[in-house]
Amino acid sequence: MKSINWKNALHIVTGITGIVFVIKLVANNMVVSFSLVWNSISLSVTIITVLAFLFSQILWKFKCFQKWLVLIPNLNGVWKGEIHTDFINPFTYEEIKKIDAELTIKQSLFHISCRMKTNNMTSHSVSANFLLDDDNQKCQLLYTYLSTPKQTVQYISRIHFGTVLYDMNDHYEVNKLEGNYWTGRETVGFITLFKIRDNS
Repeated sequence: MKSINWKNALHIVTGITGIVFVIKLVANNMVVSFSLVWNSISLSVTIITVLAFLFSQILWKFKCFQKWLVLIPNLNGVWKGEIHTDFINPFTYEEIKKIDAELTIKQSLFHISCRMKTNNMTSHSVSANFLLDDDNQKCQLLYTYLSTPKQTVQYISRIHFGTVLYDMNDHYEVNKLEGNYWTGRETVGFITLFKIRDNS
């Protein structure tokens, strides 16, 4: 998943390296030496490493970095809504139709995990990615999950894999997720979720 604009990130790294070198050069009375170059590189690497760690964990969420550097939305938080499904109880042939659901998303700059809970099951994402393309007005979250129903209902709904593709209402200021899902037990449905709490 392409999370950041690497071209702009490279400009930042180059700028930091240049600033460190100039400061070292001034402090060394404008005398260039091998030790000065080596010390400048070492200090630059240390500063960039610390900043990269802080950025990937915390700073990427700040709005001032969106669009020109950070290319993905911040979905961290709790989302609540409904699952509309075509699942039918194989014993009673009763249609379930609508299920209340809660989705918790935990995200860093380079990783995202999704956990869905309903009254009868919990699912966890096993892989996830953003599909973002402004030119084609595409703003989506795609993930594959493993769903584990409660032991008491596994005779009706077995453990299974599934995939969900959410459309986001905005590229960056996302407060609604809705999309289709399909499962290995040959059921399909539609999910609508709204953000109720931010965990950033």
